[in-house]
Amino acid sequence: MMPESRERKLGLLVLDARAAVRRFSKCRTLCALAGIAVAAALVSPVQAYAADSGSIDEPRDAVAEQVAAPDASLQAAGQTDVAVQAPSQPEDPSKEDVAPTVEAAAPAETVGSQADSPSVEGTPASQVKTPVEEAEPGQADAAAPQADPAPAAQDGAAGAKDAAATDATDERQTSAGTAQAATTDAQNAAVRDAAMKALSKAIRFDKSGTTIILDFNGDGKTDDTDWAAYKSWIKTYRVFDFNGDFSSGYNGGLQVTGGTQLVANGHDKGPDDLNIGIDVDKIKSYYLNNIGQATSVKNQSPFGSCWAFGATSALESAILKAMAGEKGMAYDPALHQTPNLTNIDDKVDLSELELAWLCYSLQPDGDYIKDTLPGDTDSDRLSCGGWGAMAETMYTAWQAVANEADDPYWPLGVPKTYENFKKLGKFVWGLTEGTKTAIAHVQGVNYLPDPAILQLDKQEHMVYQSLNQNAIKLIKEALVKYGAVSIGYQADTALPGKPSESGYFNSTYWAQYCDAVDDITDTHAVCIVGWDDNFDHNKFKAEKNDVSNLKDGAWLVKNSWGSYDWLKKNFPDADPSKAGKAANWGITDAEGNHTGYFWLSYYDHSIVTPSYFEVDLASDGFDYDNNYSYDYLINESQIPFVLRTKDTGTEVANVFTARGEEDLTAVSVHTFVADSTVHVRVFLVTDDDLRDNDPTSGRCVADFTSDQLVSGFHTVRLPKTIRLAKGQKFAVVENITSADANDGGGRVSYIALETGMAKDAQTDDNMGYLFSHANADPGTTYVRILTEDGYRWMTPQELADNYDGGQIFEFGNAMVKAFTVNAKEEAAPAGDVTTPGHALPATYGVTNPAQVGDVAARQAVARAAASDALPRTGDANDAATETALFAAALAIVGAGLATRRTRD
Repeated sequence: MMPESRERKLGLLVLDARAAVRRFSKCRTLCALAGIAVAAALVSPVQAYAADSGSIDEPRDAVAEQVAAPDASLQAAGQTDVAVQAPSQPEDPSKEDVAPTVEAAAPAETVGSQADSPSVEGTPASQVKTPVEEAEPGQADAAAPQADPAPAAQDGAAGAKDAAATDATDERQTSAGTAQAATTDAQNAAVRDAAMKALSKAIRFDKSGTTIILDFNGDGKTDDTDWAAYKSWIKTYRVFDFNGDFSSGYNGGLQVTGGTQLVANGHDKGPDDLNIGIDVDKIKSYYLNNIGQATSVKNQSPFGSCWAFGATSALESAILKAMAGEKGMAYDPALHQTPNLTNIDDKVDLSELELAWLCYSLQPDGDYIKDTLPGDTDSDRLSCGGWGAMAETMYTAWQAVANEADDPYWPLGVPKTYENFKKLGKFVWGLTEGTKTAIAHVQGVNYLPDPAILQLDKQEHMVYQSLNQNAIKLIKEALVKYGAVSIGYQADTALPGKPSESGYFNSTYWAQYCDAVDDITDTHAVCIVGWDDNFDHNKFKAEKNDVSNLKDGAWLVKNSWGSYDWLKKNFPDADPSKAGKAANWGITDAEGNHTGYFWLSYYDHSIVTPSYFEVDLASDGFDYDNNYSYDYLINESQIPFVLRTKDTGTEVANVFTARGEEDLTAVSVHTFVADSTVHVRVFLVTDDDLRDNDPTSGRCVADFTSDQLVSGFHTVRLPKTIRLAKGQKFAVVENITSADANDGGGRVSYIALETGMAKDAQTDDNMGYLFSHANADPGTTYVRILTEDGYRWMTPQELADNYDGGQIFEFGNAMVKAFTVNAKEEAAPAGDVTTPGHALPATYGVTNPAQVGDVAARQAVARAAASDALPRTGDANDAATETALFAAALAIVGAGLATRRTRD
């Protein structure tokens, strides 16, 4: 037995040791927690950045295709529970292997809404059944199309019991069960065969199963029957004859691309208003001529170049409106009592020839409309016709905005006499050589909704449906805010010098009201320069129309068939009485001279394609020095023709290479209906980043959204300027979405690529004498689209190949531009890029990675290029800072572990 004093001493030592251990543990724990806190401070901004970066790579509103019964005949046979399985979750490796399923793979991405399959529809992916029955809980992804799904594993005792029960089964029951199973197997085999045939049929025209909308049959969905009907239709479509045959069988200038646009996408209803801050309903009359914001009447004779004259007139007016500055919108009723139609001073005079000629010229990347009429210097190309929308391609590429003095509407080397004017078509035409100075850059091309809602009857006729009353107000607002508005309509005569054929024109008052319904032929392009709400509707009375229920109100329209003033300005010695329509067409002035203007009823059944421009003037310095463009294709359709997808995750991208040391400051976006949203991202990329056709593999340096009120081409400034080194590749990625005008409530996205008909789909009948070709050089353009295998980046050619092996469409470059200014030699303030808690500077440099040799330098470049579009606080991206913090964390943890109490 131990003495009591020694026992007490040992007990005290034990208690003291335990206390020391507790103190040691507490200290160690506190030190460890401190180390963890420091490590967390180090890691958290990196995690936040990674989370933000990850979210960029996914669509904001990813959707999956709907999958339903592949063939209506299956339902008729009583197989109402049959569907093609579309698993939406990755396979769980912990589950047992099961027999393969007959499936149409749905996207594996997280879905927020649903989209139609090109072949079948109706069942959300989460509710899809197997061809026999729903799988039991926990086996939804493992369901097989066999009659008897594989049983779940059971324990040995239950298995023995089942075996004994099976051995005791009556022989006759066994035979009957076998026969029934055989019958069921045969039925399900037939079901599987039918499903596979339906699936094969469904993807005949869309082998990747994209969600492109082309409801040609008008039954609310897109499937193989739509594609088959559409392909048959384009083979029999008949184009309008621009040589002057305006028989009732023609549709008024729409090529097959324009017809497809109307059939596939319907009509843009437009915004409620343009938010100009003025109530135009209170303005009873308004005339741009009276306030110096419109130019004089010109003469297109004898060619079909009205579209170029209408667009040029609208652009000239937009420039004059911009020159007026804030005073341009001022309204004084006293200045707008009666229109001034004579002695108009042309402060701006642009070349119509430049626009008309270049639109039919081969563009730099091989995109063009080919005039199959002979000769590059023949005047034939001036008679090819067109639409005002064709001007967008030239103007937004900073082409065709030349002064009339540089490229006059006159043949080369021919004396300007009236006698030569009467035989203009016999001379050599072309553009003059040399540098031409543009007085403006076009920054916006805006398309308002058609006042006359027309439908294509899928034969050869445009049919009037109804009036968009709000379009009248929108045109008025555009006139006040932006200048003249170009339109298309059914003319009294399509070419100057032709006799009247329409029966809708009152030649006494020079006023037109077309109330045709079954056969609208939009044959002419002109320019609206004013309005009069009180214009008497009775003055529209003509041979064919009925004005008994017509309301008052008319547009003042500037034509391009000459005027008395035009004749005297260009040929002072000519006799007006012998000049025909060159001097004797249009409203007469106080002296009885014809002015070249006419009145057009607000309610005319043929008014379409109203458009106006926004400009950047050279007089106060252009906003941008360089325009990066690929999209030169000119589709002769009413508005740029593109296809929609049922989901909202479609994206397009153009990859450009900086030609010098430049600052990227703006990009273009193109919207196709009102109230659209564009999600824009800019990435710095290398060739390695593009190896998998994914332009988002590089470093994101800008990320923002732009809401656009009207459809058309828009120039959008970046939130921050991005410095580009010479040779730096950068990708502009855009996701364009809008409400689906044909499906109340849903949203769609747009394949904003140059879109034309494939070579085999173009014939002399459906294209007339104009053939288009869409092209995208390798490495320039990519499109991200939802397929049966999920979202995929692909090239335009790969997308075209999905549709009947490339026999329907051609896709070219994305309708995306980039605008830069030449960089100034200004160094960014030191430390701005990496200062914790601060956004990146407004301008910052990005070194070309190809010029950096070592890994450390590459990392520094990547950090310098970090986008302010991914804001974060407490950044710890500097390598020295990371190392120091990590070392401090290890030191604290080590100190805690080494702490101990020295015993006495």
